[in-house]
Amino acid sequence: MSLPAPVLPLPQLTGVVASNGVHFLTDERLFEACGTRIAFTGRRGGVSKPPYEGLDLGTHVGDDPADVAVNRRLALEACGLSAFANELIIPNQVHSSTVLFAGEGILPLSQAAAPDCDGVICSSPGVPVLLCFADCVPVIIVAPDGCFAVVHSGRLGAAQRIAGGALEALAGARGLSPASCNVYIGPHICGNCYETGERIVQSFVQLMGPDCAVGTANLSLEAAVRHALLDAGACSERIHSCGTCTLESTDDYYSYRAEDKICGRHGAISCMLP
Repeated sequence: MSLPAPVLPLPQLTGVVASNGVHFLTDERLFEACGTRIAFTGRRGGVSKPPYEGLDLGTHVGDDPADVAVNRRLALEACGLSAFANELIIPNQVHSSTVLFAGEGILPLSQAAAPDCDGVICSSPGVPVLLCFADCVPVIIVAPDGCFAVVHSGRLGAAQRIAGGALEALAGARGLSPASCNVYIGPHICGNCYETGERIVQSFVQLMGPDCAVGTANLSLEAAVRHALLDAGACSERIHSCGTCTLESTDDYYSYRAEDKICGRHGAISCMLP
């Protein structure tokens, strides 16, 4: 008889500086409860040169691929995941609402080309998942049994409620209530800094409510993500945001807008240990 999944501690994020100089946010209590490591990396550490200086994890931005490969190894090492580097899944992000299951259409990149999607659900121990960011909203969702989803929610993804869809898919696949899952929102551009124009803001207000608007021309992506998660059944106490704006924190994170569209990418990483 299998044991019931644990009740997860309420989510929290604390900063860690690894021995190799890599900085990341994680939840140690979550790891102790279910054996799943989560991490939101920053730009400190790494070997990339300007304008990608630091721990750039993106191969699609013009950085030296060899430097990015070193950075990815350093990030996994910092998180205690070096043993699983050959199983790393990194999808090709396309600002969609597509969420795929690892093992069902996704293979490690050593075996297959990266699939197009903006969310990955994983129930396989020892398979880390990495998605990349530079202002868009990183979301990691962890079920009580340790299975998880990593989601990229930019403006288009937020409008299509990708975070809520990932939560519903993860909970449904595990036979669990969405309210039992922990949700972590990583560093992203805040509403005070994200000017999109009144037309786009009003479209979000109509879809998801007035809290998406910051004044008349600025959009809160986090409010939209939270709305999608709550609509999908998330418990508000189990949604935790680090509260950091990437545009205001370019010493620590990459920002597409602040760095004139030429910059590296920090990451959201998760892995269920065997």
